Amino acid sequence: ERSIEPAIHEISPVAVERHIEIRTELQTPPGSVLFDPSQIEQVLVNLLENACKFTPKHGLIEVLGYPVCWDRSEARSKDPAAMTAVAVDRSNAYRVDIRDSGPGIIPEHFDEIFEEYTSYSGGRDRSGGGLGLAICKMILDSHNGWIWADSKSQGATFSFVVPCVPEESLSQQSKIS
Repeated sequence: ERSIEPAIHEISPVAVERHIEIRTELQTPPGSVLFDPSQIEQVLVNLLENACKFTPKHGLIEVLGYPVCWDRSEARSKDPAAMTAVAVDRSNAYRVDIRDSGPGIIPEHFDEIFEEYTSYSGGRDRSGGGLGLAICKMILDSHNGWIWADSKSQGATFSFVVPCVPEESLSQQSKIS
């Protein structure tokens, strides 16, 4: 949550120039996010820049952040959209969704857009996002997080989830050490 505002601030000149509205709806994480703040900010900047790039003038980007219950052992075999928000006391992770009002993504490209050196054919084709999305995936993988894309008829959503440790666990660990 603390990394989201600086990331939005960093890309705001592009959004202002293109008259793109950025709306945020952020809930408090269920504990300490197990992530380097500068790296999560880099992920957010990359995703927001990508959203700005594909959102038409006078478009909308929404940034949602909320606690979820995430079963990491089943994460890749389950539909990520089925991961639901839960009460903070039942959550173990924090999810961020960045939705734009640009063109969608062809479902066949969902996995390959996170690969390095995916070709980008320009125009309104979102089949490749350059290195930005590959960097996001590498950073999230190194922090035991997960990133994926989804698309409706209008717009795309890039989502990621990172594990959290409840505050009471952290205070118990510091008492033990």
